[in-house]
Amino acid sequence: MENNTLTIKIDSDQLKIDNLFQALKSIEEGIQKESYTETEIYIKEVRKGSIIIELIQVILAGSLPFAENANSIISFIEKINKYKTMLLSSNKERIIQEKDIDKSAIKELDTIANAISNNPNANIQINTFNNCSFSLDSQESTQIQKNSQQYLSDSHSNEDKSRSQIVSNALISFVQTNTKSKKADKAICEKISKKEVKTFIENTEVKKNILKNPYKYNFIVDLEVQYKDNKPTLYTILQLKEKFENDD
Repeated sequence: MENNTLTIKIDSDQLKIDNLFQALKSIEEGIQKESYTETEIYIKEVRKGSIIIELIQVILAGSLPFAENANSIISFIEKINKYKTMLLSSNKERIIQEKDIDKSAIKELDTIANAISNNPNANIQINTFNNCSFSLDSQESTQIQKNSQQYLSDSHSNEDKSRSQIVSNALISFVQTNTKSKKADKAICEKISKKEVKTFIENTEVKKNILKNPYKYNFIVDLEVQYKDNKPTLYTILQLKEKFENDD
């Protein structure tokens, strides 16, 4: 069966074995994630001169044809080239606002960059068929590491700031409803916050039941609560458990 190969060339005065291993491991994982089926990556040859390593992608029996799996190597190289361009951009807003980012690919690129970042004259080249290639010098690798680590840190922080939780048997009362307007329904759930919060009712029948006479009753519901910066920004009523007349 025909297999796919790619060549990695590293020019460096010195190179830590662990950094080289981690870079090769990241390349392997990146290609495997892009593959349509199960494959394994092997070192085929280590040549003289610069550090030149030829990797071979072995396509296991019963897998898709050569051409289908060949695209996994090309796809991986195209992806790390894309993120290289993004992370070398001087426009930080572009990095922040970029959508549909594959964080694992960012980490893989960061690991590849780490292999040469400590040597000012080092560079790495990855080549495969169809003139598909990737290259990186030490100056670029330092910038990529700085920006990738900042991006991953910021994205993790943003994930912490935005969260949601399910609150069962929450007591709520409505303070604003309008079935004929785009203005949001608003309710108070003192268990969560004393302030009114935009409220969405997921089920049509539940919505009719509640909005028939929303101010006469208090409601026991299951809520999904969305937070931003630890403040509730949206209540979604998932289920109506009970309603009873308020004391007002």
